[in-house]
Amino acid sequence: MNNFLLIEHGGKFKDFTFQIAIKKGLKLFLATSTPEDWMYDYIDKEDIIIVDTNNVTELIVFVESFMFKRKISFVGVGTFFEHFVTQAAELSEVLGLTGTPISAIYSSSRNKLVMRNKCVLAGIPQPKYDVIEINEINKIKKFIEENGSLILKPIYGGSSVGVVKINKDSDLENLISNLSVEMKNEPDNVFKDYSKYFLIEEYMEGKVISVDGLIQNKKIFFIGETEFFLGKEPKFIQEGGITPTNFNQEEISVAKEMVTNIIKALELDYCGFHCELRMTKDGPRLIEIAARLPGGPIQSNYKTAYGIDSTDLMYDIWLGKDINITKVKNKFLMHKDVYTKNIGKVKNIKINNSVNNLSEIVEFLIFAKEGQEVTSDGSYPNVLYYYSIVCDSLEDLYLKSDLIENSVNFEIE
Repeated sequence: MNNFLLIEHGGKFKDFTFQIAIKKGLKLFLATSTPEDWMYDYIDKEDIIIVDTNNVTELIVFVESFMFKRKISFVGVGTFFEHFVTQAAELSEVLGLTGTPISAIYSSSRNKLVMRNKCVLAGIPQPKYDVIEINEINKIKKFIEENGSLILKPIYGGSSVGVVKINKDSDLENLISNLSVEMKNEPDNVFKDYSKYFLIEEYMEGKVISVDGLIQNKKIFFIGETEFFLGKEPKFIQEGGITPTNFNQEEISVAKEMVTNIIKALELDYCGFHCELRMTKDGPRLIEIAARLPGGPIQSNYKTAYGIDSTDLMYDIWLGKDINITKVKNKFLMHKDVYTKNIGKVKNIKINNSVNNLSEIVEFLIFAKEGQEVTSDGSYPNVLYYYSIVCDSLEDLYLKSDLIENSVNFEIE
């Protein structure tokens, strides 16, 4: 039996990772702290291991005990949830299965300080950076005086939680107090051991792209690039993106060369990669690289735009099967969350019928409801609606995007 163990699930919107596993003939098992009803369409209840997945020691004990009692083994272990790549890698190593080397995991976004240090040793250009304790306000002020605006970020983290731009006019005491609350309120308590030390980094001007792909036996397979739309500073909420980007082939080639050097420096292997870069006037500069496939809708976007199913390929890597990548389509795709710019109550929602008739729409979801209180303040302003569209040209993509946003109106009072 091709028994495969997933570590956590990422919620209903990631059920496609379950569907692909089933199509590949795998019998799915799941280790999770939060089982949900939808997953029983794919996994038998007795095949779900309830465990604190943040606690890697407990996870290993529970999984090994489960295997012993059921007299089964697993052909692979993996996760599509960014907060659990470390746990999946450690469990894979214990079970003797294919997985990312632990040292490589801790050299990526799981530990941004080690990531920066290793890149410096490899001669890869980096922004100026330093380590602070969260209450070292004078050190923050001195860094700003010497380098201008900076980015404050947790050494460990994800989803841009705790990441903020600071300049000489920032209210540091209030900002740091709000950050502490934000991180403590994160689900699964993923920051419980990482709230003391932060990185401060020189702020870099430029658009942000992600370069994404897979690595198997040190061979790098590039899938594609996505250019992000970022929300207003000082936060860096990813509001959407375009695949492929607006950058020319020479710029993309330079970005790929840097990503290749970063992967070699960090010794990433047997994993997906999601590398975010600032495209500055001096060339691309690393924001961070994660030893996993991109999150959100980007995996599905690459499948829609290029016909490349990175999720399916990731399972093959975990199963020890040789992979290859062939682009069979060449479309342009945009995905976007539309956030409220106002504070108040949603009074009226109007959607022009022309939106429903657009064949280019891949997905269109309304999140806000009439009578709902919405705000543009704080770390996570309310999303009114989401859409993704696919077109044959970049020009048409922007035209259809404008058509959608001009056809959807939320009255807020």
